[in-house]
Amino acid sequence: MTTGTEIERDVCAYARTEYDFLTYKFSSPGRRHVVDRIWVTPRGRVLWVEFKAPGEPPRSGQDRERVRLRRRGQMVYTIDDTAAGKALADIVSECEEDMLCMQLR
Repeated sequence: MTTGTEIERDVCAYARTEYDFLTYKFSSPGRRHVVDRIWVTPRGRVLWVEFKAPGEPPRSGQDRERVRLRRRGQMVYTIDDTAAGKALADIVSECEEDMLCMQLR
């Protein structure tokens, strides 16, 4: 069975090598439930990405953090599948290239 850590590793490597995304591991000392990664595209678009094992839902505290970020206009995604994570990178990159940079939700 694939773990969330393996999905995170593979998807972030793909986003970096294929599209030159910055894929920062995020932690906030003293604050629980923060999103796993901050992605920054070559044109400066910021995405927050949470990685989970296949079928594993976010914990309630993680849901609260996602809501907080989304209320502030941030794009937040939960990925539990390597193919879905790579597809997210593909879509965001395509949007950047086509200058259609709409909010992906």
